[in-house]
Amino acid sequence: MGKASLLMVLSFLVIFGSIRYRLGRWETRSAELLSEEYRRTMARNIANSAVYIALRNLREDFSWMPNPNPSEPSPLMEGTYTLQVDSIDLTQRRVTAVGSFWDISRTVVVDVRKESFSRYAYFTQYERMRNGRIIWFVTGDTIRGPLHTNDRLHIAGDPVFMGPVSSPYSPYIRYGNPQFLGGTYFGAQSISLPTDLAPLQYYAAHGGWVVDTDSAGADFWLDFKADGTVRYAFSAGSPSSWNTFTPPPSFNGIISIIGSHDLHVSGTVNGRFTVSAEHDIYIEDDVVYAVDPREDPTSDDMLGLVAGERVLVADNPANNDDCEIHASIMALDESFMAENYRTRPPSGTLTVLGGIVQVRRGPVGTFYWGGGIRSGFRKNYIYDGRLLIQSPPYFPVYDENQVVSWLERR
Repeated sequence: MGKASLLMVLSFLVIFGSIRYRLGRWETRSAELLSEEYRRTMARNIANSAVYIALRNLREDFSWMPNPNPSEPSPLMEGTYTLQVDSIDLTQRRVTAVGSFWDISRTVVVDVRKESFSRYAYFTQYERMRNGRIIWFVTGDTIRGPLHTNDRLHIAGDPVFMGPVSSPYSPYIRYGNPQFLGGTYFGAQSISLPTDLAPLQYYAAHGGWVVDTDSAGADFWLDFKADGTVRYAFSAGSPSSWNTFTPPPSFNGIISIIGSHDLHVSGTVNGRFTVSAEHDIYIEDDVVYAVDPREDPTSDDMLGLVAGERVLVADNPANNDDCEIHASIMALDESFMAENYRTRPPSGTLTVLGGIVQVRRGPVGTFYWGGGIRSGFRKNYIYDGRLLIQSPPYFPVYDENQVVSWLERR
């Protein structure tokens, strides 16, 4: 009996000793894990803080890069960090931050870009014509993408806004029940439009195509072809003969028309182009993509039209029975509008696949109270959803930077 009791006691001692040993090991391992997690968290926090340092500098100067690049280790939060900034293109930067704390390092990679005006389905500086006449959103109007105005929205009836709507002011609603399905941001900051075409002219001179209309003394005509070439001519009226421009492999997509004469555009766009003109741009006939992104979302065709003054749908026989335009359109001095909108015949439907950026809302037609067309066009504006993340080449951008992605690497 005594020997059995002794063996039992010894067994318990062995078991308790084993448990105590394991508990000791667990305590030690837990402390090690806690210390490792603390060091890992500190390294991650240092890397994230370094990213914010870079973003602050890029907000002040988008061309900023550390010197040297990548930087030498700098102290922060009892650890160190390094920064590297790479230029993806003229509107996008990649920030790589490495945070180190004791023996652990963490890497954070952030892509940031300048916002392009092409992301807007609709953008205006003023919601009224130059004569002071207010232009209203009314029942039947549907805006399918982002909308921003630096003025006050005027609403009568039940228009539908399917994308986010922003303005420094709350809207004036005369009557009705507008639907803001994409959210509202009233009280937002004003966004300044570009004041000139100098950046586009620079890029055209460095890898694009610059056309001087004053040297030729006539308007310039562009007719895009589905094979990727572009017909062109100088002419006071509709050209009787054309030349052909075949973009070389080095072509950056920019065509800049300088001088006091107008630009006339038509055709089927195959590729990516941004066309700017110091004076007016006239849409002479349909301007459509070779591959319609509504039918094939992989379409890589994209067009930007940027006028120093106005973009007008020409009053001509080709446009008096519907007109379709695939482009992001920008009018820096006035409006996108229909030429002779009050006096031209009823012209069917004006379809715009893309977006419209303008100083003032421009009219495209007049209507009877019953809704029939008195003159000009009925509107069918469709947002090209690709413009949320893509833009025509070198399309004008504004000051706000947007973080596109934020990725932590081990």
